[in-house]
Amino acid sequence: MLSSTIKNSVRKTAVAPTVTRAMASTSTPKKEAAEIGGFGQMTQPKLQLFGLHARYANALYSVAAKQNQLESVEKELLTIEETIAKEPNFASFLHDPTIARASKKEDISKVMEKAKFSKPVAGLFEVLADNGRLPDVVGVISAYKKLMGAYRGEVQAKVTSADPLTKAQLDQVKKALGARVEKNEKLLLETVVDPNIMGGLKVQIGNYFIDLSLATKIEKINILLANSSQQQ
Repeated sequence: MLSSTIKNSVRKTAVAPTVTRAMASTSTPKKEAAEIGGFGQMTQPKLQLFGLHARYANALYSVAAKQNQLESVEKELLTIEETIAKEPNFASFLHDPTIARASKKEDISKVMEKAKFSKPVAGLFEVLADNGRLPDVVGVISAYKKLMGAYRGEVQAKVTSADPLTKAQLDQVKKALGARVEKNEKLLLETVVDPNIMGGLKVQIGNYFIDLSLATKIEKINILLANSSQQQ
C-alpha cells in the first residue's frame, strides 16, 4: 500500500532548521513542463486556471496529455491526496520547513520509486521539492482535478441560498444553468446553504459569478445612503 510505503520511506527525524524561506518562483509553465518531463509545445487544457497551483497543474496536464496519461495521472494524484489526508506523518513531512530541500527531494523520490508512480507524477513532486513548494501539493491536485473535469466536459456550478432550495426551485435553477451548458457538456451542481446571505442566491458556474443575495443588495443600499448623506 502507498501509506506503508510512505511510512517506511519518509524520515522521521527532522534535519536541523537551517533552511531559509523560499523565494517566489519565477519559472514559467513551459519551463516547469520541461522539468516535469515534457518537451516542445505546451498542450493547453480546455479550462483556463491562474495562480501558483494552476501553473504546476497546467504543466503536469501538458506532460500527461502528450504521454496519453491524463486519467492515470489523475488516479495517482487522488491516491496521494487521500494518503495526505489519512497519514499525519506524511502531511507533516511535506509541510516541515526545517527539512532541507535536497533531503526532501531525496526522500520524496524514494517514495515515488517504491510506489511505482508514473514519470509525470514523480517529476511533479521533484519540481515541487526543488522549488520548496511541497506544501502546495494539495492545491496543485485540486487544480488538476478541475482541468480534468473540463477535459471530460464537466461544468462545475455552485448555488448558495439562505435556506435549502425546494425541488421546484432546484429544478428552475438547473434549467437556467443548463441553458449555459453546451450539449456535449455535463452540469455538476453543488448547493450550499448560508444564512448570512439573508435571501436570494449566489451563483457560480465555471468562471462566472453572479451575486443576487439580499445581503449584497442591502450593502449596496447602505453605501448609496452613506454617500448621499456625505454629499449633503
